[in-house]
Amino acid sequence: MKYLKLFNESVSDLTYEEILDFCEMNLAYLMDGGFTVSVQSDKFNNEIDWEVRLRNGENLKWDYIENHLVPFFLHLEKEFELCDISSTHTDLEFFVREYGINHGYKWFSIQDLLNHTGDYDKLVGNVVESITFYIKSRK
Repeated sequence: MKYLKLFNESVSDLTYEEILDFCEMNLAYLMDGGFTVSVQSDKFNNEIDWEVRLRNGENLKWDYIENHLVPFFLHLEKEFELCDISSTHTDLEFFVREYGINHGYKWFSIQDLLNHTGDYDKLVGNVVESITFYIKSRK
């Protein structure tokens, strides 16, 4: 029985605890402000990966959280191999509430956030309810 994996463990050498600790350590300020982090093993593109979802419990606007999230994503990209999650080869999936009424998914690469390209204008002034990304392995 000692060789069986728990439901929240991947077959890779990367563990649930490592990913959760990384996120909690690097997002402590936002977590104090109501952000939550969930990590679960997920089968994505026929591989076992880790799905990480950041939830914005306080409905903070992008303008307020950007200066905390962009450095986090840069550090994340240096430490881990991320999976593309859309046909446009992006790393991050945002669920954005525009002007309090319209909801929708927007996909971004980390470079889009740095360079304010893609649908970046859809983030400015709006609430980002959640951000999802997938981690394949440690670099």
